[in-house]
Amino acid sequence: MELLKEISPATARMVMHSSLNYPWVKQCIQSAEAAAARLSVSLTVSNVQDLPELERDIAAFGVQPNGGLVVMADTLAVVNYQRIIQLAHQHHLPAIYPWPMCPRGGGLSSYNYDTVGGDSRHR
Repeated sequence: MELLKEISPATARMVMHSSLNYPWVKQCIQSAEAAAARLSVSLTVSNVQDLPELERDIAAFGVQPNGGLVVMADTLAVVNYQRIIQLAHQHHLPAIYPWPMCPRGGGLSSYNYDTVGGDSRHR
């Protein structure tokens, strides 16, 4: 969230998309809520289960200005990362992704490290 706010300072609202079915998600949400408070950003956590639901959610979130998208590393996102990149562009949402392949595919930035070639520098 901090990286997205640094890249897009006008971002005042962020949405995190993830299936709440994963055991690690609750801890991520707690960390994200603390970061949102520090950054004075409104955070919405969206529990999406399939691509049509994700498409509707991003479209609805993109209607208001100053939004940003934090994509979590889950199965739905990795399978549909190209579509999520398209949706972020379509709805003018700066977005940050968990995989380096996303910026290489047109996404804004990733918050993880690149393991290709042993490169562990953050992107």
